[in-house]
Amino acid sequence: MKNLFIAILLCFSSISFTQVFDTVYLYRDTIHQGNVILNVVSFSPVDSFVTTNAVINMDAGETLNLTVINRDTVDHSLVIDDYIESNNSVAVNDTVDFVFQPSENGTFRYYSGTDQGKYLGASGIILVGYQNYSRFYWNLYDHNDTLASEFANGTATGFPTEYRPSVFLINNYTFPHTLTDTLSYVTGNVGDTIVIACINSGYMPHSLHFHGYHVRIESVRKRTHTLFWDKDTYPLIPGEAVLFRLIPDQEGMYPVHDHNLITVTNTGAYPGGMITRLNIQP
Repeated sequence: MKNLFIAILLCFSSISFTQVFDTVYLYRDTIHQGNVILNVVSFSPVDSFVTTNAVINMDAGETLNLTVINRDTVDHSLVIDDYIESNNSVAVNDTVDFVFQPSENGTFRYYSGTDQGKYLGASGIILVGYQNYSRFYWNLYDHNDTLASEFANGTATGFPTEYRPSVFLINNYTFPHTLTDTLSYVTGNVGDTIVIACINSGYMPHSLHFHGYHVRIESVRKRTHTLFWDKDTYPLIPGEAVLFRLIPDQEGMYPVHDHNLITVTNTGAYPGGMITRLNIQP
């Protein structure tokens, strides 16, 4: 029996995670949408600025080898909560490799831990598992356009205690531009299983309200007591990462928006900001 136990241990110790490789590039630029001009830093999937932070997909049991290349003018770091902490540096024009081996499926958030990265939206989604389902991605972000300019030019002295955001985005798009974003605009059919990986990269809670349907909390990183709740409204605290599972029981086109009414405006324009849609066919 002892020899059998040792053989089993040797068998498990020989199992290796499948290696996957990805590269992201840190770029700084401005977003122009209607009357919104916002300074941002983005993790781009290509070697040029891209509006939306790169989405990374990996399957269960895989190890991610992530290369980060810094094209910004300041140093950054990489953080994945509970896995990679901020005691690292990705210097200007430097290339650094990181290893991420998650112990569970679900939504994870990766982000820059330095002030100019963290406060200018360098924050993206990693989705582990759920490869056989229809997948969509909502990266919620809020900022004040004047404050973002101060962080971009280095004159900000810290994040204010009385923060008043003026710009609200999903995947760095404001409504109605969110309706042309294939990552966030949910499409499907009645009876489909749809998963939505969602993170809050901003600095205030966002209570997403689903019209037409309830969703199940399939994974959650911070407010873990809400796991497997069925909700039509769910609050994401800053830094949260959640996976919503939606199985539509009726056809129709329904909005999803933050229940905080200031988030459906952008620098005073209405409707705008943190609004997208669910488009479900028969």
